[in-house]
Amino acid sequence: MTRPTPARPGWPPRAAHSYDLLLLDLGLPDIDGLEVCRRLRERPPCLHLKIIVVSGRGDQDDLAEVLPRGADDYIPKPFQPQQLEAKVRHSLFLKEAQDRADRLTEQLRVINTQLEHSLHARAADVRQAQDALLLGMAKMAESRDGETAGHLRRLQLYSRCLAVKAALGPPWHGQVDKRFLENLDRCVPLHDIGKIGLPDEVLLKAGRLSPSERTWMETHPVLGDRILETLSREHGASLEFLGMARGIVRHHHERFDGCGYPDHLEGEAIPAAARIVAVADVYDALRRQRPHKPALPHADAVRVILRESPGQFDPSLLTAFSYCKDEFMDIYRQTGD
Repeated sequence: MTRPTPARPGWPPRAAHSYDLLLLDLGLPDIDGLEVCRRLRERPPCLHLKIIVVSGRGDQDDLAEVLPRGADDYIPKPFQPQQLEAKVRHSLFLKEAQDRADRLTEQLRVINTQLEHSLHARAADVRQAQDALLLGMAKMAESRDGETAGHLRRLQLYSRCLAVKAALGPPWHGQVDKRFLENLDRCVPLHDIGKIGLPDEVLLKAGRLSPSERTWMETHPVLGDRILETLSREHGASLEFLGMARGIVRHHHERFDGCGYPDHLEGEAIPAAARIVAVADVYDALRRQRPHKPALPHADAVRVILRESPGQFDPSLLTAFSYCKDEFMDIYRQTGD
């Protein structure tokens, strides 16, 4: 459905109606396609405009360079109609997910403003309203992925347990304080929010993912970061914990040796909270049965993390995990799905 929008001077020229997605050929006769992309990003006709670049020049590696220039996806010529249809469907699905996140953000802003201006509002009321809407955002991703409320609650408890234990010694002593732990509790449930932008055939596949499907799956940290970036841009001053949230969402699949994704960060360049969540998330994943894998007993999950995952985790957190591993077992037993 198109939406009337008032004409405004300047470039890019305004159509009589807005649009959600643009197919952009790089080989335009009067202007370079990348320049069109840049200008559209500066003055988009609608929020979260999706741009798919189409081009017959260069190989796919060259064409991938359009992504940091503002494009959302690309497709080289020649292509089959079903290939283009799949990319268009995915882009529009992501836009719909971002629009839903914006609506939740607006609800959060309105409730936050109302409570802050109420003479009878207490700080706890504001916090409770924010947390309820943040949990709603997390459950959007959770429900699509087949996850459970127990999984989110366990990740909160694992992460707090690991952070407290790590804080007893260097280099974590001084990093983990009451505010850090409070923000960690709030941010952990958002870790996989980017999965709301993944297609069902990837997210819900019962068997192993193909290489191309794995590539799709590995975009979810970036998709989640984009959603929170919008929230941060609009309300960052009042929602200071979003810095930690974005760090967790984007970087909880990084590896300490730099071989993770999406940015191949290494060592302490990975945000502290993301390093904590990485251990917690892997432990819970190992313990749980999924369509493509059996559940591991606690002792086997501990062995995998401590001895069979070289380079994956922060060594100081592995030390902390070795001291609190029995607490992880208790959390798993006591927090059902």
